[in-house]
Amino acid sequence: MMDRETLLPAFAAEFNSAGHHTQSGSRIEVRLFRTNSGEIAGEVNSRVIYDAAIDKQKTDPTIVTPAADHWWSI
Repeated sequence: MMDRETLLPAFAAEFNSAGHHTQSGSRIEVRLFRTNSGEIAGEVNSRVIYDAAIDKQKTDPTIVTPAADHWWSI
């Protein structure tokens, strides 16, 4: 299951330990943030549709992996 507690942290650790870099030399690092599906759906929708964060302390996500697709209404 995609939401298994150890799956994504293991992927992130493996990726980060490989030391990947962009063409310009900046290090690429995976950082995981787990949150409630309904909360992140509202946050992402607000940022995409209105260009406004609900919680300004959260950074813009690069990849969002919800546990189920029914959370996305757009």
